[in-house]
Amino acid sequence: MFYFRSQKGELATALTLLATILIFMGIITGSLISSKNINNPLTAKNPTIRTTQATTSQSKLGTFILSNYSDGAQKIVKAGPRVIKVLDPQENESLMQAVRDYKSMYPQGIVLMRVYVPQSIQYGLDDDPVESAQDFWDKHLGPEVAKLSTSDKQLIDYLGGPNYNENFQSNGLGNEQELTWYSNFWTKLMDLMTTNGFKPNFGEFYVAGIDKEHLPYLVTALQKVKNVGGIWSYHGYTLKYVTDANYERDFSLHYRTIYEYFAANHPELSDLKMVLTEGGVDCIGRSQDGWNGQDPKPGNQYYSYCGGDSELRRGNADDIKKWLTWYDGELKKDPQILGITLFQVGDNSNSWKNFNVEPVSDWFADYLKGARSTYPTSFPPPGGATSTLPPGGGSPTNPPSGNQSGSTLTVRVVVVKNGKETLWRQGNGKAEVYIAGPTQRGQFSVVMDVPTSNKTTCQDHEGHDFACSEGVINWAGAPRNSDGTYPGTLSGSYSVQIVSLPPGFAPKRYPNPAVTVAGSNITTTLEIIEKEGQWYPPGTTRTPTPTLTQNYTNKDYENIIKEYEKETITALEVSTWVSTASRVPNLQIMYCYPPRCDFGE
Repeated sequence: MFYFRSQKGELATALTLLATILIFMGIITGSLISSKNINNPLTAKNPTIRTTQATTSQSKLGTFILSNYSDGAQKIVKAGPRVIKVLDPQENESLMQAVRDYKSMYPQGIVLMRVYVPQSIQYGLDDDPVESAQDFWDKHLGPEVAKLSTSDKQLIDYLGGPNYNENFQSNGLGNEQELTWYSNFWTKLMDLMTTNGFKPNFGEFYVAGIDKEHLPYLVTALQKVKNVGGIWSYHGYTLKYVTDANYERDFSLHYRTIYEYFAANHPELSDLKMVLTEGGVDCIGRSQDGWNGQDPKPGNQYYSYCGGDSELRRGNADDIKKWLTWYDGELKKDPQILGITLFQVGDNSNSWKNFNVEPVSDWFADYLKGARSTYPTSFPPPGGATSTLPPGGGSPTNPPSGNQSGSTLTVRVVVVKNGKETLWRQGNGKAEVYIAGPTQRGQFSVVMDVPTSNKTTCQDHEGHDFACSEGVINWAGAPRNSDGTYPGTLSGSYSVQIVSLPPGFAPKRYPNPAVTVAGSNITTTLEIIEKEGQWYPPGTTRTPTPTLTQNYTNKDYENIIKEYEKETITALEVSTWVSTASRVPNLQIMYCYPPRCDFGE
């Protein structure tokens, strides 16, 4: 059985990586706020509290996000599938953002990463398998995963290698010599993965790519992947689009025959976890073979083989819903199966358009929600949650409950005149502040009015209360615990930003050292100065030129920095511009943080 899937992500640049770091870690002022990727209080009326307490769906249906973090992909991610898979997130910021969004809401969710290696890269039986694995890592896999930031790397649960035998096609995986070579190759590759901090995803086997008679020669590799805490993977496609479990044992449920072999011959492998890393409706890999394609016509050589005579029909949204519901029920019967990443969502190119589940993404998301006991009350904006990981990395975990640390972020808002600070007060008018960062209950972002009286309790724009006094915000997370205490903040980076001010006032020139802060029990001060006219938030009255992304150049970046140095734009606007410009190939000069940018002039 032959099924082929490949899709190369766009070429990433150094600018893409740095823009990601700017937004993720809050290195420059307000870098957690982006007009494109982050909930921006400067343009959004009602920023929401972020929570990460929800559990993933009880369904085993997940998705393979390909090429683009589309609207449909965002809906599915928000709904909490158990597992998602991405191709080349190190090259595609959109896909890396999908991973961050997913992990920020569902830290216990599973992320699989695959790096595309062209099939022109081939290793044969005459090559030493151990040396070949080393070469594969050194030249193809290792350099790509090295492009991930430390924090992004922590979000990847399992790393894949060669897709089935695509990089050794002279090896048919049909006899003892071929299978032993393959096992030795993967055993070495798994050592390299684990040494470099990744758990392996072994195989990516096509449907019936391996069978029971092949397994004796793969036991060494299978035991290895179990010992290092990895998984192995298979594909789960139906050809005839039927809901007959006995028939599907040769296709979408073929993995069951393998676990039957384990039970009889290698019981120690019976609980080895598997993810079906591709699946859905297919036949021989043609574009028309996807669920939204066309069945073969009577008289076509593939009419019977591909399901032209089946009850369910390609090109019918109701039928794919019926089949996926049935298939999910079957997968739930098998505890070894962690889930399936259905192929695909996000790629609407001619090759894969008819496989794209975007047209049924609303149903898909609702189906996942209905199979879960708890669900987030609010979500990251499209394309833009930040991870709950601290800036130095670390593994994502379920946020602890209760006021364990009792930590508080204290924000002082002061007017500076003649070198003297005065706390913001009622006579100054209405001012608003934006805060984003980690609490004991997960990542959050919220807007609140600056207190103008000496009352001790105030409310943010979402109606959650916080401790306060004139000109002072004491933020310790929300909502309160059942005993009335606040959840408390966590150690990490916080973005603190002025959102609005009355006429006659403006924030002190950025970067203000207090705007991006780190720690748990911390105090920061936002300085306001008197200035004629109305101050407008960065990015609301002008957009740094150029406006057409396809025309961005390195010279444009220099101009942006010069505008910043002249104080005509803020560091926040630089961050917003970089976030957009990072989508442009070959824009690679972004090696400095404002204002420390020297172009030799």
